[in-house]
Amino acid sequence: MAGHDAASVELSRNVSFIEQALFYTDDLKKQAISVDGKDGMLLYIDSLVDQEMIQTHILSALYEKTDAVSHQMFTTLSSQKDTDLQNAADSLIQGYCIFMINGAEEFFILSSEKTYARSTDEPENEGIIRGPHNGFIEQLSINLNLIRKQIVTPSLVVRYFYVGSKTRTKIAIVYVQDLANPELVEAVKTRIKAISSDMVLPPPVLFKSLLRTTLFPSSLNSSARNDRIV
Repeated sequence: MAGHDAASVELSRNVSFIEQALFYTDDLKKQAISVDGKDGMLLYIDSLVDQEMIQTHILSALYEKTDAVSHQMFTTLSSQKDTDLQNAADSLIQGYCIFMINGAEEFFILSSEKTYARSTDEPENEGIIRGPHNGFIEQLSINLNLIRKQIVTPSLVVRYFYVGSKTRTKIAIVYVQDLANPELVEAVKTRIKAISSDMVLPPPVLFKSLLRTTLFPSSLNSSARNDRIV
């Protein structure tokens, strides 16, 4: 396939393209897998995919494979081949997995989107008449899923941090690479890294800690509604 985004036979170059296309977002996961004596790589966005589906229908099929990989081996999934790396990046942010093999220009796009059963009802104190009636909950992966499904762009970047020396609670900052103020993003990172606490901080306390910089607008507010955040 001709074009600037055409895949190479070198696995490392293809993976590097996708990493750059997604701005090295922390929720891009890579899993090395050897198939038929060749190095392979499975890539996915962790908040968008069904981990059980990956284990049961993708990884198990790859681990059991002893000869050349073909899309027929993924009998329980929707799958297709492609050679355009930009299509690979775009597919990842829609909840698909990408499997690449060293020495092959073609890669596999595999359906693996996660659908959460738990309701994400809107916050009672932030109800609206029009628009989506859902909101954030306590689980980070579900909240990131809501954001990524509302802002489907390769420019959406997730950065993970761990707060609390004992609890090691995972938090995330999320921003659009080509829209966010780089100074503000770095200020948030610095504030988070500077937090010193044994236990995880309640959201209001964490929020106040992040406000200690003149880069934040004075009207900044918090919200449990994903549509207001994005």
